[in-house]
Amino acid sequence: MNTAPSSLTRRGLLGGDDEALLRRLAGVLMTDLDGIADEVTRRVLERHTALAAVDDADAVAAVRHSTTANIGAFLSALAFGVPAGSVDPPQGALELVERVAAESDRLPVLLRA
Repeated sequence: MNTAPSSLTRRGLLGGDDEALLRRLAGVLMTDLDGIADEVTRRVLERHTALAAVDDADAVAAVRHSTTANIGAFLSALAFGVPAGSVDPPQGALELVERVAAESDRLPVLLRA
């Protein structure tokens, strides 16, 4: 775990206790990553129906995989104090972009989602 103060603490946006609390909360949320990803995926697919047809199991799985990867990367960065700029996009997100980019009319939908 990175114990150095984050850029938020160095810039005075968080105190040391606040940062410790944020890291702990992110760690707790990571224990329910699948539940969080399921809910976010459901909401994304409800709002952006062109992203994946409900009956297209592969497309729905790709969105779910991307969502899980993105939320997991975000929470991990918070929990372990990793600067966001030093994290590469998760593989699941890259795979979804490749899948959607193959159908140019769906790319704007992905960008909005």
